[in-house]
Amino acid sequence: MYFLENDRRYCRTYNSLEASVQKELTFYQQKAKEWAEHEDFLLALQVNEDEYKKDGQLIECGCCFGEFAFEKMTQCSDGHLFCKECLVKYAQEAVFGSGKSDLSCMEGGCPCSYPVFELEKVLPENILCKYYERQAEEAVAATCADELVRCPFCNFPALLDKDMSLFSCPNPRCRKESCRKCHVQWKQHVGKTCEEVLERDEIRMRVLFEERMTAARVRKCVKCGTGLVKSEGCNRMSCRCGSFMCYLCREPITGYNHFCQHARSPGAPCRHCRKCSLWTDPTVRSNTKHSHIQPIADGKRPRAVQAPLFVPPRPRYPPGAPLPYPQVIMPRLRPAPYVPPLQHLPPLNNNNNNNNHHHQHHNPPPFNPHQHNLDVMDMPMHYGPPHRYYRRF
Repeated sequence: MYFLENDRRYCRTYNSLEASVQKELTFYQQKAKEWAEHEDFLLALQVNEDEYKKDGQLIECGCCFGEFAFEKMTQCSDGHLFCKECLVKYAQEAVFGSGKSDLSCMEGGCPCSYPVFELEKVLPENILCKYYERQAEEAVAATCADELVRCPFCNFPALLDKDMSLFSCPNPRCRKESCRKCHVQWKQHVGKTCEEVLERDEIRMRVLFEERMTAARVRKCVKCGTGLVKSEGCNRMSCRCGSFMCYLCREPITGYNHFCQHARSPGAPCRHCRKCSLWTDPTVRSNTKHSHIQPIADGKRPRAVQAPLFVPPRPRYPPGAPLPYPQVIMPRLRPAPYVPPLQHLPPLNNNNNNNNHHHQHHNPPPFNPHQHNLDVMDMPMHYGPPHRYYRRF
């Protein structure tokens, strides 16, 4: 072959690149290497799980009762195995929903908790940071319970002396100053008492409306007063103090006998008892309460707050008077000229020299339909005028 006999064309190599280009190239190569390693790891996990399934050695999760490979499991200090997905959901609900930092074992009678290295290996970064934050809050609250104050705008905790009323939020994303008692922004509170600030209709109605909207969604623990918010799950809510309460009626409960045990369609009321339902959608209930609170708050709001923007009245003109504004009227086409309908003509007879009487057929007389006095535009398409009579745009 001729092209193999010749020398190859000189190929330029980029040994000396600019610093920015070389940095970008190195970054791309590093990301490509990490992506390839991640793909190989996922493939190895899939092959390993297939081998476990083939040999019948999959392990059952103690929470969701699914079967997983050993590499996808985690364990407490006592050795109870659970899948990583269940631990992530359990920790997310604990630190974001219940507000507690004690991640005890999901096994019913196990008093042990999960080791820190297991949590660092399984939990995502945001959940792990929130878990450490909850631990620090509980430690501070246990030692300085009276001095712990939360920002009313971002809920950031900080320590404040009992004698100080001005709270300056140390959160770098907030940095707002507020009153410790009435939670009003400090620039509206300077030189006034809390009662004088709340006497203003706008602020008082806003605070009242916010409190009602919060009370419709937040549940207060009957034992310690901690606020609980339900995001998902059943209506049996547990507090970090160890007490249980019903999300619907807010009564303290112990087991599941408080809820209805009859079978029925999801979301439908029970026909046999009037107990609370175990499963309800929290968003539907909170939205219903918010829809009832919103009109009440709008009705009690002062006129200076609820008055809409001024809209000038529309001018009225007497009937028949010319309008001062030009009207846009679509142009009307001129009527097409009248075109008489086509007559049905009989076919021509082919008079051949060979007059064969066997093949002669008597043609019927032409049919002349009666033409009514109709508009041309109402007639069929093949009776209409040619296209040249229509206006083209």
